[in-house]
Amino acid sequence: MRVLLVDYSVGFGGATKSIGLVLRQLPEVEFHVYTCQDSVQCKLWYNTLPVVRFRQRVNYVTLGQTRRVAERVLGIVGLKLVALGDRCVSIISFFRLLRHVRRARIDVIHLNNGATPEEVLWVARVLQLPLVVFLRGIPDVPPGRLPLPRRRRLVAVSPSVLKAHAGMEVDATETSVIWDPVDLELFDRSAHQRDPIRRAMGVGDEEIAVGIFGRLIRLKGQLEFARVALRLLADGHDIRPVIVGGDGDFGDGYIGEIRALVTASAYADRFVFVGYQTEPAGYFHAMDIVVHFSVEPEGLGMVIPEAMAAGKPVVAARSGGPADIIEHDVDGLLVPYRDEEALYLALRSLIEAPYDRDRISRAAGTKAHREFSIGSAAERTRAVYAELVEGS
Repeated sequence: MRVLLVDYSVGFGGATKSIGLVLRQLPEVEFHVYTCQDSVQCKLWYNTLPVVRFRQRVNYVTLGQTRRVAERVLGIVGLKLVALGDRCVSIISFFRLLRHVRRARIDVIHLNNGATPEEVLWVARVLQLPLVVFLRGIPDVPPGRLPLPRRRRLVAVSPSVLKAHAGMEVDATETSVIWDPVDLELFDRSAHQRDPIRRAMGVGDEEIAVGIFGRLIRLKGQLEFARVALRLLADGHDIRPVIVGGDGDFGDGYIGEIRALVTASAYADRFVFVGYQTEPAGYFHAMDIVVHFSVEPEGLGMVIPEAMAAGKPVVAARSGGPADIIEHDVDGLLVPYRDEEALYLALRSLIEAPYDRDRISRAAGTKAHREFSIGSAAERTRAVYAELVEGS
């Protein structure tokens, strides 16, 4: 079976990481990869596979940057020009992709980042190839009908994502949920890194490390986390706030805002900025509490199952995928999203109650090993491919 995997991602993220883990468990499938990723991410996740890099200059990141400039300079005319340029790129990309699919005799097309880019939908529709669309996010506006081929399967990373895409008007038999997996063996092997990493960060044995993980973009809520951490420090709690992640895709100065807030406080020396980590498993083990506080609903939030795999209590915003994963006060705590007061109270309760931290940690680790294995995700993905091909 030959599968064309289209990875419309730029920079490190859960979509590329999760599918990279899965495809290693499917040696009987011949994967071809179309991706926007740079050579570093390609080597990390697609090292032995045939890779074609596309949309290197015109993708969702550069288009977003260009739209902001065009709107500021030319207004609505600028936005129309950017849209026209994107459509031209789509047409060129369509013909290149069509040629590749025919030459490689592809059996299934796998869109890894939702129903984008649009030229892939055109190719699947023209050639009437089976199409798998992995839905990863919760859209601001419910999507309408799309030009999907007759044989298709929508795979959501959480029940909340599937519900949010109900407007795509497909039968229930054409949908399924497959959680993004965690490399559980890696997390088990990384447990010994806890003490060395804490020492390297300057975190003492008695201090409570409270970490937030992810790219430094506004969606992820690191600024809100920093404000809450400053309140906890001001109240005398012996915590070390840790921010793990590199600067985001958009270059909007967000990391500077976070650093400015911390630097202007009396607790700048208590914060640890770790930066981008290729494999953060050891840093999860180094934490005592992990926070996931996205300010908009997320489809899954890989930080949560990864923290659970390390046996850490997670405090997360009650929205989207996080609310699907966590059972409140059993294997994590849920708070209303954007509610900094609720986050403060939840963190304070865990800081002051080590018994509750331990209880939730044990339950979290058990759930992670039950629900988020690579083998389970790979088997379900294999079944989706087989059903589509056998139904042809």
